Amino acid sequence: MQSLLWALLVLAWTAIVFLVLGYAGLVTKIRALEAGGTGSGAPNDRDQRWPDLAAPDAGHRTLALVLSSTCPTCEEVAPAWAGA
Repeated sequence: MQSLLWALLVLAWTAIVFLVLGYAGLVTKIRALEAGGTGSGAPNDRDQRWPDLAAPDAGHRTLALVLSSTCPTCEEVAPAWAGA
């Protein structure tokens, strides 16, 4: 019984390590995308960094839909979004 608990503990810590590494990779990619902008990174500088995603004024919101050709969910959802 004790060996089973040790195995579960090792498995749980292994899963935690993989989740932390995955999260770190995701944060790294997001920061690389943000660094690709041409602004200083200030919140009010969004219009200059991504003009296609900028809302016309404070009372409006925009939605960015990102599709991937390798994502099966994207392939199912994209026609529904186009119809909307």
